[in-house]
Amino acid sequence: MPLPIFIGGAMLTERQKRNFWVKVGVADPDECWLWLGAKKTKSGYGGFRVGGRSYRAHVLMYLLQGGVVNHGDCVLHSCDNPTCVNPKHLRSGTQIENIADMVSKGRNNSPSGEDHGRSKLNTADVLTIRKLHVEGRSTKGIAADFHVARSTIQFVIERKTWRHIS
Repeated sequence: MPLPIFIGGAMLTERQKRNFWVKVGVADPDECWLWLGAKKTKSGYGGFRVGGRSYRAHVLMYLLQGGVVNHGDCVLHSCDNPTCVNPKHLRSGTQIENIADMVSKGRNNSPSGEDHGRSKLNTADVLTIRKLHVEGRSTKGIAADFHVARSTIQFVIERKTWRHIS
């Protein structure tokens, strides 16, 4: 007899497990298994309700296959396909690991520099700010020249912002 699976304090019944598997497009073992049920998010993650609460389908699959997710961790995709629920493509990891994976694979679509809607500086400004700093100008004086906060200048100099400009 299979062990009961507890999700968020609620036990997954055999009927719920069958209903879950009906929504899984099982393919070859190494291919993505697409979630055929409802999508929980705009980005395409599948959703499934258990005990009145909605869960991401890939997380439930990971748990159903015996995976363990530590408190604060999430379930990561090696295939980068949000609709995939193939357990071979899933692993537990931290949000920091998830973000590092996203950045390393070039999936970080966050606007930066001049493309960021709230940017008050441009590339030429950043180059000038760094040059003025090397020449010995104070951050307070530079900030006054560019009509920005002193911390903005400090972040540019320390490359906490505008890192992509050398």
